[in-house]
Amino acid sequence: MNRFPVVRCFISALALLGTASLAQPTAEAPKAPPKPKAATKSDVPPGASYLASTYGISVADAAERIRLQDEISALVAQVFKDDDPSFAGIWVQQTPVFKIVIGFTDPDDRKLLKYQIDPKIRRYVQLKKMPRPRKAVLAEQDDVNKRIQAAGIKKFTSWIEEETGTLAVRVETAAEADKVRTALAGISPAPRVEVGPIPTPTAAPVGVQLGDYIYGGFNYWQTNQIDPVNPDPYKGCSFAFPATLGTTKGILTAGHCEPGPDGKYWYSVEGHWVQLPSPTIARWAYGTKYDYQFHETTGMDTGSWVYYENYSTEPAYPRGGYFYVTGTVGYYGQTSGMAICKSGWKTGLVCGTIDNGAYTYNGVKGWIHAVRNSGSLIAAPGDSGGAVFSPADSAGNIKAYGIITAGGATSGGASQIVYMPIDYIDDEVAIRVMTNN
Repeated sequence: MNRFPVVRCFISALALLGTASLAQPTAEAPKAPPKPKAATKSDVPPGASYLASTYGISVADAAERIRLQDEISALVAQVFKDDDPSFAGIWVQQTPVFKIVIGFTDPDDRKLLKYQIDPKIRRYVQLKKMPRPRKAVLAEQDDVNKRIQAAGIKKFTSWIEEETGTLAVRVETAAEADKVRTALAGISPAPRVEVGPIPTPTAAPVGVQLGDYIYGGFNYWQTNQIDPVNPDPYKGCSFAFPATLGTTKGILTAGHCEPGPDGKYWYSVEGHWVQLPSPTIARWAYGTKYDYQFHETTGMDTGSWVYYENYSTEPAYPRGGYFYVTGTVGYYGQTSGMAICKSGWKTGLVCGTIDNGAYTYNGVKGWIHAVRNSGSLIAAPGDSGGAVFSPADSAGNIKAYGIITAGGATSGGASQIVYMPIDYIDDEVAIRVMTNN
């Protein structure tokens, strides 16, 4: 039977419908997701399927590795706090075998005696001899960053390659790479210089927030006049975590996220619009490691929840749901090789692994860089300000890790994300992420 005439009629009908129903901007507000009733539960942590496919292991093995991350974070924090002068780095090795590697310039099994290593991870801990202490490499990274900026290049990244203890630099063009090599002449060992994409801020053009109830994982809007047929272009940034500033309740997003053309931040809930006040505090400037802002949400129900949309990236989880924030893990509890997940309105719930924790972005080191080697993008425009967190446990509990700043595709189906560690919100003012503790 010839189906082509039917197809033609169907296409024509669609064209007519499109013409007849071209939506004009309206003040009607889209409804926010319903209030949380319980955290999403699953025996398979989000990110397990990604680790399994990336490293050629079973989902069960990947899930077990993820379940060890709280203990790994505690060890990472101890090692950094100890400040051993011969310490050279700590990272999680996922392949060919799972290890937690601690580098020293003079490794000795006695060095481990001063740490309270949880029995769950003790058998995975291994020492490795490294050529230089981390303090020396970090000081060199500062020198490298200054030389690159003095050469007139502002858009670049630099990081420590954990397994070798050497520095790497990325710029966007071959001409810039030549400039960098000239600027870094005389440094030994010479940093590796490569050409490739630099993460870009993932905000939509402009943004806004507000509502009767509000939680992490929601988004704000650039205007209260939207096209209900195609609302995405009117969306602004994502929200990270509900938080408190003293006794004032609020919500966090990225500092680079700006209001809409009317200078306001809009949030929709239950079919009506609410305007959030301008940020009580906002931090974002070139040459700093800060990218966050706090908006007061007095009068709105809120709490320790992060909403997510699941666009088929996590088969063990429903289309949408909530995770419950039970604590935070700061910069010194995260390290290369650990799994992370994130929620943003554009790409939803997507997981990957930390690639580097001494990452230079925005002209200064101190950011965290994570990657996803294949599949869905880990971040895209609109995800800025979203929540980065540990993969959820079987009860749907997570730990807050950070706030999304930048990201995007790299090459070969891979993608990247840069985020600000969550403890930076407390560097200058007493902002606290809402948790159940």
